[in-house]
Amino acid sequence: MGNDLKSKAVRSDNSIGMALALSAFLTFSTSDLCSKLLGGVLKPFEVALSGGVFGILLIPFLWKKGYTWRSMLPDQGAWGLWTLRAFCVFAATACAVTAFMLLPMAEAMALMFLMPLVTNIMTVVVLCEKVPASSWVVSLIGFAGILTVEHHALDTLTLGFGEICAIGVSLAQTTNIMVARGLKNKTTDLSIYTAVLVGPILGNGVTLGITHDFVMPSSLKIWLFLFGYGFLAACAQFILMYAAQKVIAAKVTLAQYSQLFWSTMFGFLVFHEVPDAFGFAGLVIVLFSGILGAFLQNQEERRSAVIVDPIVDPVADF
Repeated sequence: MGNDLKSKAVRSDNSIGMALALSAFLTFSTSDLCSKLLGGVLKPFEVALSGGVFGILLIPFLWKKGYTWRSMLPDQGAWGLWTLRAFCVFAATACAVTAFMLLPMAEAMALMFLMPLVTNIMTVVVLCEKVPASSWVVSLIGFAGILTVEHHALDTLTLGFGEICAIGVSLAQTTNIMVARGLKNKTTDLSIYTAVLVGPILGNGVTLGITHDFVMPSSLKIWLFLFGYGFLAACAQFILMYAAQKVIAAKVTLAQYSQLFWSTMFGFLVFHEVPDAFGFAGLVIVLFSGILGAFLQNQEERRSAVIVDPIVDPVADF
């Protein structure tokens, strides 16, 4: 009876977690759609700035008993990593907005899925840690899919500014992951979140001040798109935090690949962007790499659970 109750609880958490994760990545994709709708209307740095500004609205939901205003800043000794995280988020948001404005949504999103390969490389080079062979296989399959999507760039051996920005998102996000690992247990959750706000606000704000590219939105529609980008991006991060508490990492990874579907659908329905045969084939390969990666990670979780507790497998019913 006890095992049955535990199994039902696991299944319930799994269902809730997957629903939250899928909702989070749909929200991310909707935020990306809003940024693309602002292309040619506002500069990328101004749009990216709104991500930090409107993200402030979620601070009350992260506030815990005992927190003070000082809790929004990193603890002593964590300032370096906190600042690096803020910079990485600034770079990632600015590059992402630029990429979506310049490229078809599906193509920009596909390039951002270089992150698994970049993460593996940096794990070996920077952290000096071993990466499983299965992880290399999955990331290389995804890389092959991205090369298929970008077949036109291979033909000319050139990358446009949009492609470079999309690749920059992968580099910045990978560095952010490394930094987040270093910040764990060194400062409050609230301060880790405020780095996500401070980076875009200061980085994009200073850039706009230097370039004098700030333009006051001239209509309610532009304000709505701007709010949609910034607030939805923050909401997606917020939802994902709770999803990660309910479901194993393998399933969150699988849910993330739903962004490829949403980006392709939004690009087709809103901007009439239709990938060519190579583009579709590449997207399928990237999606397959995500499914394979989630499957292999799930198997690893199962083996670990069996070793820890040979009687009850907490993920047996996943």
